[in-house]
Amino acid sequence: MEKSEVMVSIIIPVYNAEKTIERCIKSISEIEDLSYEIIVIDDGSQDNSHKIVQQLLKDRKNSIIVTQKNQGPSVARNTGIDYSRGKYIMFVDSDDWIDPKELKRITDIIKTCDYDTIMYNSYFVDKNGNKTARKRFDKQKNIDEHRTLFKVLVTSYEINCIWNNLYNRRIISENSIFFDKNTKNGEDLLFNIKYFEKTKRNIYIDCKLYNHSIDSLGITNTFFMGKFDDLSTTYYERIRIRNLYFNDNDELLKSIKEMYTKVIYRYIALAKINKFPDRAINSKLEDGRLLDITESRRDDSIKYKIIKYFIRKRKFGLIYMMYKIQNVI
Repeated sequence: MEKSEVMVSIIIPVYNAEKTIERCIKSISEIEDLSYEIIVIDDGSQDNSHKIVQQLLKDRKNSIIVTQKNQGPSVARNTGIDYSRGKYIMFVDSDDWIDPKELKRITDIIKTCDYDTIMYNSYFVDKNGNKTARKRFDKQKNIDEHRTLFKVLVTSYEINCIWNNLYNRRIISENSIFFDKNTKNGEDLLFNIKYFEKTKRNIYIDCKLYNHSIDSLGITNTFFMGKFDDLSTTYYERIRIRNLYFNDNDELLKSIKEMYTKVIYRYIALAKINKFPDRAINSKLEDGRLLDITESRRDDSIKYKIIKYFIRKRKFGLIYMMYKIQNVI
């Protein structure tokens, strides 16, 4: 198959996903009337994931299976990018799945136009199969101005994720855009910022193509202390975009600081829930850049004044109690 014949390269990083990978690959295998390839990166799985993938793809000429030692999803996705041949790249997590009819609908819309990014919606699916629709914008529209994208990107999480976009492979290749292998939490945001800065023609299509499983997202299962480490990196990247595109807009600064104050507050509470000692939490907060986020502002609401005060004064027990009562702020 020539490069020009492949419309979409679907990259799936896999690590110990024997319980979910069959559902993922079968949803992709149901795609009809579309030239695509499946690229599975087995990131050092220790279970039966590799055998399952081999069995599912053994008769498919449009598939590639790459095995590498465990290095994390960022490196696995970078490997997938290196192997990709499609006009567009789509990232799918091994515990998620897609709606092939919606993908066909999207590609029918974009066949006549050379878009840089195609953005779409998703369902969040809990362990009981209940779906919650996530809508990113009000209606289908072209997004040709950086400010429109970046205002959403720096003040919310609605377009952070990489699994609800189709990316133009040419832009990734020409600008050497890859995932930061040293960032464990927030690598999607950093990738998207680098990518969107190079785009000119983006479109949002109001369809729910992606099914994102939240079955494994329990708070005690997903929290680790390393999540503190990348906060300042993503924070200052958001600040850079705010300064570059919004003329140091103070309202945007306030929104960014509030967003990160929430995250620090939640991480402290989850660290306590997971029984990490106060000294471990305190060592993470010694990064002066994190404390800069929690500096008091005159226009802070009472809620944020209290939370920022507790963080600065290391009142971890009180933060834990607040989180238990409110769950979220």
